[in-house]
Amino acid sequence: MPEPPAIQVFIVDDHPVVREGLRMLVGSARDLAIAGEAASAREAASRLGETGADVVLLDVVLGREDGLEELPRLRAAAPRARFLVITGVRGGNREAEALRAGAQGIVSKEASGELILKAIRKVHAGELWFEAAVLAAALHAALEESRRADPNRARIASLTAREREVVALVGQGLRNEEISRRLSIAEKTIRNHVSDACAKLGLPGRLELLVFANRYGLGRLLRGEP
Repeated sequence: MPEPPAIQVFIVDDHPVVREGLRMLVGSARDLAIAGEAASAREAASRLGETGADVVLLDVVLGREDGLEELPRLRAAAPRARFLVITGVRGGNREAEALRAGAQGIVSKEASGELILKAIRKVHAGELWFEAAVLAAALHAALEESRRADPNRARIASLTAREREVVALVGQGLRNEEISRRLSIAEKTIRNHVSDACAKLGLPGRLELLVFANRYGLGRLLRGEP
């Protein structure tokens, strides 16, 4: 069977040495390829749409630009891309800020090359790459907001039994590889179930699916609890 196309990675960092290091790291992986690079958010916004990038590695500090403040503009330039923030800044509330800005993950520049590559692959596969505490806080805030408006519960009835299983485990915060082991199903199949469930429920992504699962108690429904 032919190998799947390489994941196209676009790098946005104002330091040439960092860009070179990331190029070498991405180039060392057979399933990844460099789609392009930029030294500023402005340059990236003008080029991203032409590259077909799957994952954008976005530095937080881009000279006088703030990568997180520029993230909405970059997402508009490449709406199908996933954004992984990469930062050398320690402390603060940057993870939560990245999540609120619409990034799918954040990783430290001090992380091992293996971990950075893993984060790229997981974000490309539709997962979120944040600390559990950050996701928990975001979930709590989203749940509080969602209680103000009740979405259409009839959508839940359109889920298959297997999709409910997968959604229940997503609601517990499990990653695709963990769900795959739990259900003894290929990870690719899990990704398909997550995608199908999001489409049926009218949800844009995994975080919203996690919130929905907890808001409507899909885990309890799966077990037949009241």
